[in-house]
Amino acid sequence: MGRMSHRNQERTERRISAAASLMLCALTVLAQIAVTLLLTRFLKEKASFVYGFLQLIGAAVAGAAGEGAAGAGYAASAAAAQPAAAAGSDAQHDETAAKAALKAAEMEAKLAAMDPEKAAKVRAALAAKAARDKQKKEA
Repeated sequence: MGRMSHRNQERTERRISAAASLMLCALTVLAQIAVTLLLTRFLKEKASFVYGFLQLIGAAVAGAAGEGAAGAGYAASAAAAQPAAAAGSDAQHDETAAKAALKAAEMEAKLAAMDPEKAAKVRAALAAKAARDKQKKEA
């Protein structure tokens, strides 16, 4: 009889061990899901800030390159600063204005997804760049 209870005890211990292993596995999976969701949210916020910053750098480089800025389309202000002679006919001018408005709307949508303080900084930088481009055009 001692032999039978020893087998039952081993069987019970194995069942407890299996249940504990399954519980740890389930907890690990839940922890991975939670970490993934948190990291996704955190990185999404940071990535939009970095993307906006890179766009500003691209706009500055395109502005420094001169007339190539309108072709690159990095900033809506570049299209607005393009000389009227380069625009050609009214249809071309309307198309350029529509592209500039589309770029501005896309940028505003990206800014809306950002942290409000960061978005305000990006807007201020864009406004400063537009003012510099306007001064260059007038000079």
